[in-house]
Amino acid sequence: RLRAHAVPIFVGTVALVTALVAAGVALVENRIDHHQVNWWAFAVFGVLLVVAETRPSFTLRFGEGGEITPGWAFAFALLLLGSPLSAMALSAVATLTAEVLARKSFIKIVFNVSQVSLSLGLGTLVLHLSGLSGPSLSRGDISFLQSLGMIVAGFVVLFTSAMLLFVVMALSRGISVWVPIREGWLTSVSADGALLAIAPIFVVAV
Repeated sequence: RLRAHAVPIFVGTVALVTALVAAGVALVENRIDHHQVNWWAFAVFGVLLVVAETRPSFTLRFGEGGEITPGWAFAFALLLLGSPLSAMALSAVATLTAEVLARKSFIKIVFNVSQVSLSLGLGTLVLHLSGLSGPSLSRGDISFLQSLGMIVAGFVVLFTSAMLLFVVMALSRGISVWVPIREGWLTSVSADGALLAIAPIFVVAV
């Protein structure tokens, strides 16, 4: 009986933490000069994100329940363009749209939306702590510490997303979390990590 409630309790906790982190991101957003944000590039990456998330042909599946899409590259690029709250909101909408079109269950929709939002939110806070808030990357004026912060932020996004997925998979199957980690870690982390790595290139290019 406890196992039957484990996943809903975990997903509810993740959703609550996501809301708290989003509130922190909103505070960061208030300090940003939005006149310097490249909104045209933001719109382009936003469209690419929605297309990547909603088109099954762009999805690579691995193991039981794992999916990799190029959407992470576009989501992280949106984050680096300088409006993190907008990036979180657009990523959440793209994920929600994809899940509804795929007719996923309510609990899966809540989890997947919270997963991407929380991952990007924590990444935003790392960027802020490193002094990389706003569209600094697109102007090219970043310090070594800020560059390091960007790398750490990418890792936090990647690690958070992967671990949330592995925990919920373990809870749903009633197994140790190390089982899905061994099954999907190398595939998911290496692929998603490669996608996140090219996001700064996109931003600098525009």
